[in-house]
Amino acid sequence: MSDDFIQKNKYLLFLVGAIGTFMATLDGSIISVALPTISDDLEAPIDIVAWVAVSYSLTLISLMLVFGVWVDKKGYFFAYRFGYIFFLIGSLICSVSTNLPILLTGRVVQAIGTAMFAAVGPGLVTNVFGEKERGKGIGMMVMMVSAGFMVGPPLGGFLLSYFNWQSIFVINIPIGFIGLMMTYKYYKNMPKPMFDGKLKLKSATCMSIALLTLTFGFSFINDYSPGDIRIWGLGLISLITFMLFLYFESKPETALIGIQIFKNRQFT
Repeated sequence: MSDDFIQKNKYLLFLVGAIGTFMATLDGSIISVALPTISDDLEAPIDIVAWVAVSYSLTLISLMLVFGVWVDKKGYFFAYRFGYIFFLIGSLICSVSTNLPILLTGRVVQAIGTAMFAAVGPGLVTNVFGEKERGKGIGMMVMMVSAGFMVGPPLGGFLLSYFNWQSIFVINIPIGFIGLMMTYKYYKNMPKPMFDGKLKLKSATCMSIALLTLTFGFSFINDYSPGDIRIWGLGLISLITFMLFLYFESKPETALIGIQIFKNRQFT
């Protein structure tokens, strides 16, 4: 894809990423007003239904580093194509779900697509907008993040007033389909990044496991004593994998970010 094409279509290229970013934050915030309704409809305790929100955030956080590395090798077309596909499939599963396991499955699939959007968004702005317009591009992307968080709760309340709770997932389908079609139109011929190195997934995987086990450990605190193996065992796994993350990040051949960057006092 030539520089002329990018400059001519930069706002359309940006729109593809903006739609994904907006949907990702919208879907994270819209669910908050629906949890009591879902709890009543599925006859499940609210603390269990809360995993509809937690599973989404946890999957997103756990996969962002991994997908960030993967997307560096595969490119924007790969990221947005599969990001929209996973998000649409997840939304479809959620919209037809009639029990909690199916709903949780759909939310995890949604979050896989969202993680791809989140991993590629900042890099997209950097590549689409030139150095002189980079601040404007970042500002617009942040605006889409804020818009998704702002629109989610009132939109969710409106939909729940007239439709069932599945409707909050149905609205993702036409918007996501538009984003997917635009991805094929504007990103299909975009060249892959010149990345010939080995994917450094060790530290990213360790960080994902550390976050996952730590969150599960905290979720068990209200139900079990601190001495229960489910709590201290998960905490131990989290600590070990985090230490492994620091170990891999201290070695140039396996570092994803490199902890040396924290020697920069301004960055830290």
